[in-house]
Amino acid sequence: MNPPLKKIFPFIAVVFTTAFFLNGKTKIVTSYINGKVEIIDSNLAGIKSISTLELNSSIHGHQIIASAKGSRSQFKNEGITWRLGSLSVCRWFAPKDCWLNSGSLL
Repeated sequence: MNPPLKKIFPFIAVVFTTAFFLNGKTKIVTSYINGKVEIIDSNLAGIKSISTLELNSSIHGHQIIASAKGSRSQFKNEGITWRLGSLSVCRWFAPKDCWLNSGSLL
């Protein structure tokens, strides 16, 4: 192997390994919002942990989704559609593993 190639090979290996594992993770994406739906980020504290859910945003396992009265939202991943109803609180741990604390989820 060429000496310059020996120096760059570990970098290339890391890049391709990272790309492989990131490509395998499917995302849960917001596809519809009606009313007020918020995200609570469990990695943050205080008022900074709460933000408004936006269309086409990805949902991660450390985020809790909460909908207000009369509000609804829809999420998609891998051809599955999830619909969160009014006054609902949920969290996705994996694309097909959802915890519903209260409310309705179809």
